[in-house]
Amino acid sequence: MILKKQMMLFVSALPALIVTTEVVNASVLTANYAASETVTDFNNYDFGGGVLLIKAPEPSTFNIGSIINGHYQTYVNGHQKGLSGVSNPLLNSEGFGTGYELTMVTNFSASITEITSTGGFGFNVVSGSASLFLDETPDYNFSSDTGFSNGEVLLTSSQALGGGYVSAFGFGIVSVDFLSFSYENSAVYGSTTIGEATALFALNANAPEQIAGITSVAGSSVEKGDYLFAVDGNLQLSQMNDVIATPLPLSAWFFGSAILSLFSFSRRKKTKVVC
Repeated sequence: MILKKQMMLFVSALPALIVTTEVVNASVLTANYAASETVTDFNNYDFGGGVLLIKAPEPSTFNIGSIINGHYQTYVNGHQKGLSGVSNPLLNSEGFGTGYELTMVTNFSASITEITSTGGFGFNVVSGSASLFLDETPDYNFSSDTGFSNGEVLLTSSQALGGGYVSAFGFGIVSVDFLSFSYENSAVYGSTTIGEATALFALNANAPEQIAGITSVAGSSVEKGDYLFAVDGNLQLSQMNDVIATPLPLSAWFFGSAILSLFSFSRRKKTKVVC
């Protein structure tokens, strides 16, 4: 019982841990979403449940230095300033109905840096791109892999670094730093220059329903041997010359992921014995 409570506590803490890397002395942003609404005083896009696909190389070539490709897409669930929610009543997070939706598509390549004895692996992001879209006709759909890259482009980045870790039990973390934006929609953000953004994605093995029926992500098909994950996260924005806090090191996430893996393994083992 104590073990179960500890695991539940850690899992429930993940969303808070995701956004503990806060911008210090950060300027806040204003976004004028055309005829929909204007959102002020925010510096963070909070994502709803997303899907991450990591295309695995052939098992015979899966070793240190191997290159893997990742594809991620999600929708914005809300605006935040640090840990505080910011009013955006017309933002639609359902994928249908009225209002407007914000969606994001990310692709990256990474080099394997470690492989654990249990089948987990760590990696460093070597390149990547991301685009954020505004659509005044909500229509994103994970099952059909549609509606994420249509509408008006708000931000585009093609320069990324970062890293991540994936455990054999489906838990892990991915951190991607988009170092600059090659396109910023001035009609939405005005004259503000967004210096960089950090995307943090926590893998959640406790949400199998989130990836049920998914056959492709961002146009890349899910094939045998690939890794498909339910993901939660956020995109933290900073303006030029903002002072950025030191991110929570990935080693801390690895430790947390390992703890979750042990808890998960313990529960599964116990269930098997009981049955």
